[in-house]
Amino acid sequence: MRKNAKQKTRNFRMKRTLKETIKSARTAIASKESNAKTLVVSASKLLDRAAQRNVIKKNTAARTKSRLQVALNRSTTSS
Repeated sequence: MRKNAKQKTRNFRMKRTLKETIKSARTAIASKESNAKTLVVSASKLLDRAAQRNVIKKNTAARTKSRLQVALNRSTTSS
């Protein structure tokens, strides 16, 4: 039971950090900030780590990374 509680809190923290990082990357892309690329890279690393630790599914991580990268590419080419 205790192990389950530890895993639940670890997964919750990881998901919360993921959501915050992805949201900051998306807002940076939308406002065309200069640090958008570094935020996307850090979000990708976190997504990979979460998928590796089975916090989220591998396909979910890949899909989110792809969407972030496409949004970043569109914002940089349109400027």
